[in-house]
Amino acid sequence: MPLTSPGSPSILSRLTLLNSELTVAVGEIAAEHQISAAQFAVLRVLIESWPDPLTCSDIGCNLLDRTPDVTRLLDRLDKAGLIDRKRCTEDRRVTHVHLSTEGKSRTIAVVEQVNRFERHLIDRLSTEEQRLLTHLLDRIRL
Repeated sequence: MPLTSPGSPSILSRLTLLNSELTVAVGEIAAEHQISAAQFAVLRVLIESWPDPLTCSDIGCNLLDRTPDVTRLLDRLDKAGLIDRKRCTEDRRVTHVHLSTEGKSRTIAVVEQVNRFERHLIDRLSTEEQRLLTHLLDRIRL
């Protein structure tokens, strides 16, 4: 038995559309701060570990979108002065990455703006609806 009536979008279609709209919105917010959405994703991972540095591998594992391009993103962030990289003295294959002062400040500004955007969306729902939505999304997560 279908979950939707003929001609109406499926749950998957609605989730895909919402994801697309959210990705565009976050990308526009990031662009206001002269970074791409992918760069913001890396910066967000780094701010969550602050003040501890992360390795490139750690960053890649903590990204929501599993991109194989972490090194290229880090090169761009380094060139923009938003991160600092230091070679590990014990293992030269490992590089530790942390936010620069400018990177931390810009990341905080973007996170605050994204959080305001999220609150604007979520405030349309009651507290109970928010809990239910969170619960349901957690239940269907792969």
